[in-house]
Amino acid sequence: MARPMTPAQWRAQMQKWKVPHAFVDGWEGNGRPAYTGPFNDVVGILVHHTGSWAQSAAYLLFLFFSGRSDLPGPLCQAATNAKGITYIGATGRANHAGKGSVAVFDLIRQDAMPLTREVTPGPDSVDGNARFYGNEVMFDGSSPMTDAQYACLVLWCAAVCDFHGWDGRSIGGHGEWTRSKWDPGETDMARLRRDVNARLADGPPGTLKPTTPVVTAPPATGSSQPTTPTAPEGILGMTQYQNGTPRPSAQRQRVGVKQKARLKVTADTQARSGVHQIVRAVPGQLVDLEVTLDVYDLRKGEDVRARIVLVEYAPGKAGRVVYAFDQVQEFGKGRGRDSFKVTQIDRCGKKPPTGGSLEYQLELTNHSSTTVQVGHITARALFSEES
Repeated sequence: MARPMTPAQWRAQMQKWKVPHAFVDGWEGNGRPAYTGPFNDVVGILVHHTGSWAQSAAYLLFLFFSGRSDLPGPLCQAATNAKGITYIGATGRANHAGKGSVAVFDLIRQDAMPLTREVTPGPDSVDGNARFYGNEVMFDGSSPMTDAQYACLVLWCAAVCDFHGWDGRSIGGHGEWTRSKWDPGETDMARLRRDVNARLADGPPGTLKPTTPVVTAPPATGSSQPTTPTAPEGILGMTQYQNGTPRPSAQRQRVGVKQKARLKVTADTQARSGVHQIVRAVPGQLVDLEVTLDVYDLRKGEDVRARIVLVEYAPGKAGRVVYAFDQVQEFGKGRGRDSFKVTQIDRCGKKPPTGGSLEYQLELTNHSSTTVQVGHITARALFSEES
């Protein structure tokens, strides 16, 4: 019996194979209720497409948690986005495969899916949700995956196959499983199986080479040196720095009604115009950012919205937001203090102006009817660049 991977095993395999990835909050133990069917003996992987190029955090929550009214989440264990990052959002049974062909089930279970052609499925008769991991690749299926997306999918499949002692012939497409589906679209599944086998033969890729970090804050001792890198929890195999001490409540920042403000996150002396960066952005660098904050005086049912923004500084000019990521909305619970987290993964595709810089910063918009205060902000950044 091949038991599904535990959270610790998922972490280890993603690190071993250097898969660019992130764990979605609530992923450990996430799955369909036991009464919907088992998930205790896995035999392979099914690859899907989402049917659109939607890439937002809200869409990830749909895939891993809410689902549809007629098909509750999670809808997969993993999802690979266009930038080449795989999100792990469930460890249990997911509504991704449905019923499919017993002949294809046997081929996958026996590591016997063909390497030179795709398979035409027979009648639907076997519950695939009980026996397969599912990866929803976030693309429309009518056009090819991005190169980064395909490469990450191959790595993720190799990591899973390596753990279970499978090879690429344990991978099928949803359209090979059931006649009612055609995903993952125009992707050549025979080629994918060959590419996974080639990756397995080569072994895990080389280690990620950390870039020279820009320190987000000095440690509590007041030293100008960075804090000691700690074992990362986000994209594994990356270098982590974080501001070791939250900004105390005495340093709360006020945000007025309907006001939008870029917040002071760290005590970084390189901050511009009183706005403190989370971390500098480096072109081509993969960054996994996380900021936690407390909001005070937010009335019950009213909301604030926070997001990470990419800000450009040119010599002699004020900072200009050149890209704003998805917002996280927090509703007041009437307790006087509300705590929440903002996360973002990005591979910076923009170059700074000559003599200038790019910075990731935290922006908060107050949609409530009263002024709120923000305090106890902590930030961490995982960042690296492939060698």
